[in-house]
Amino acid sequence: METMNKKPFAERSHFTVVLVEELLSRGSGGEVVTYQELNEAAKINVQADGRRYLQSARNIMLSQYGMLFDTIPKVGLILANNDGVLKMTQRSICNAHRGFKRSKKKLTKGISKDSLDPNQTAEYLKNHSLLSFFEGVTKTKTLKRIEDAFRVMPDKLEFNSKKIAWGGMFDQLLENNHKEKEDV
Repeated sequence: METMNKKPFAERSHFTVVLVEELLSRGSGGEVVTYQELNEAAKINVQADGRRYLQSARNIMLSQYGMLFDTIPKVGLILANNDGVLKMTQRSICNAHRGFKRSKKKLTKGISKDSLDPNQTAEYLKNHSLLSFFEGVTKTKTLKRIEDAFRVMPDKLEFNSKKIAWGGMFDQLLENNHKEKEDV
């Protein structure tokens, strides 16, 4: 068996192995696995020096067992159900939106555009365009429109992220949603 960091099970850290076993035995029932319980099992503080071992264990749980653990701040971990996974991904999208916005601000405020050579200008414009695009597509209003578009065509939804994102279905959904709103 290989993990995300390409180490065979035998070469994994003892702490990581113990934490994986603890999460498998305790976490699969949907109960909270406290940090204290993880500390006692691994004999290391998973909120300090042992944080990397806990993250490795969480990565292994997801990649090999399909189990995603969400954090309960200052308490522990819980196996995420469907709603939990959707909330985690929504938080990631919101964090990404803020990151794109901050990066674009740094780019526009931190550079003197008049002093850029042609190569720097091209890179500036590329970065500004991409940051603007990703900031726009992760706005709450845009996300709501995308979600509404998928609600309109539930029979055509496929769980193939490449097809949704790049196969034209995404554009088709937005176009159909826009046409339906015009008809109302």
